[in-house]
Amino acid sequence: MGALRSYPCSNHPHNPNLLLLAFTLLLLHFAPFALLLPTASACSTIVAGRKATDDGSVLFSHSNDGAGDVPGNIHLVVSANYTTPCTRSVSRGSIPQVPSTFQYLTEGYAIMNENQVGLGESTCTGIYTASSGGGILNIVDLGQIALERSKTALEAVKILGQLAEEFGYYDNAESLMVTDPTSAYIFHVLSDSTGNSAIWAALKVPDDHVATVMNAFVIRAVDLSQDELFSTNLLSEAETLGWQPNTNTPLDFTLLFSKDNEATCKYSSGRRQWAVLNELAPSLGVDPEYDDYVTSGYPATFAPDIPNSINVTVMSSLMRNTYENTPFSMALFPELSGGPWKSPSRWTTPQAVDNATVCWERPIATFKSIVSLVGSSSSESNIGGTVWFGPHSALTTIYVPFSPNMNHLPISHTDNSLSSLNRNVSAFWASRFLYQVSEIKSEFMLADIRIAQSELEAKSLKLQEQLAETYDGDVQQLTDAYSRNALDAVSAWWAISDTLVMRYADGYCNGCGHPDVGRDIGYDQDWLDSVVK
Repeated sequence: MGALRSYPCSNHPHNPNLLLLAFTLLLLHFAPFALLLPTASACSTIVAGRKATDDGSVLFSHSNDGAGDVPGNIHLVVSANYTTPCTRSVSRGSIPQVPSTFQYLTEGYAIMNENQVGLGESTCTGIYTASSGGGILNIVDLGQIALERSKTALEAVKILGQLAEEFGYYDNAESLMVTDPTSAYIFHVLSDSTGNSAIWAALKVPDDHVATVMNAFVIRAVDLSQDELFSTNLLSEAETLGWQPNTNTPLDFTLLFSKDNEATCKYSSGRRQWAVLNELAPSLGVDPEYDDYVTSGYPATFAPDIPNSINVTVMSSLMRNTYENTPFSMALFPELSGGPWKSPSRWTTPQAVDNATVCWERPIATFKSIVSLVGSSSSESNIGGTVWFGPHSALTTIYVPFSPNMNHLPISHTDNSLSSLNRNVSAFWASRFLYQVSEIKSEFMLADIRIAQSELEAKSLKLQEQLAETYDGDVQQLTDAYSRNALDAVSAWWAISDTLVMRYADGYCNGCGHPDVGRDIGYDQDWLDSVVK
């Protein structure tokens, strides 16, 4: 970790760029209410317990999906000591500061601290959203404070819940995956009925299970014997809504506190959950169709068909999922909407056509992502926790490893701007530029990109193996190795765009390497038949 700083009675030190990013994220966060643009803040999260992974680590993933007006960056917030009593500023005021805080990584939403406590965020829908009232904390505040103060996932859950109750939560309903090297929890929170406090519950994910949250609550029957895992007002708030405690009826958190079935259209949340179930546990035979998400929903957690099989590569692949090899493949469904080159992109949803609302499928991977990432917390590795970070869409990004213990992060991933396309150091634009290029011939280019991703990410995995053999706690060694690797990856990623442009220039296959394709690629026959009818 970086050098411990000491401060007088003041707020936690922040990078000015980080403050700007957090402010912009807040604007995005509330865009669905202010501008009726329900595509913002549609984040996907997955978590895998230590007995579900191949190396005993706990894994989580997160995509921060927006509207294309925030560049993806990652930042390091350093640890600090404080002369107390003093206060820490939050979005609507301040709370008491603690004597010392931990170092952590953030992309606006906090990611992982030096103790390997990790967070993955997904906005949900709740019956209460207190834009007014006495609450002073939002989900960005809660996540950052939890990582500043926690040593374990359970401790983070308690901090999240206690602060939300004590100081009031005024944000959208939210979910966080909370992890450490040995455990994982799903945390749900929303404002209470008064607007002055919060309702929350947490569920421990079994060690051999996987869980997903895709913009909708998933916790069902709350274990009322575990009172450290739900808010002190949960029972009274549930009774107000009609739940009766003495009838042996479980307190179903999702049924009681969800405002709508799904944030935008039917299947926008459930289908993403199904995609993970279909990939990891096809034996369960979970139906991709349902009448009502809230009453029919999928299991909050499940055991994958193959125990001890999930790793960073598997999680990365899940974050790149667009329902390929299923009837809902974005390349083809519905009715050739992917166009002649089978693009997975759909640019507006929902949209009215002939006075009817048309909703495209909402995949896990989307061009709307600001960032996506995979976090790994491990008690076995001497390197500690790792965040595999990728700006922009998971489909065309390259995941590179960073540690919350690094002294600093490379400029390639910390100083990206929407207004400056820097081919030398911009990781965000390397991925965003490649996405635009891929739309020229999606079917072919995305296949080529997947091969390049596999090769480059394998190099990062190899680097990590080598570091594990030589690392003796020298943080500078870790910082230098990860920074060089990140810069090399960005350079290679820019070269991929140029290669693909030459490979498919003027719509031809110029030695493109697809053996079943001649130089004149032509149109997809089904698409062409539909056009000329």
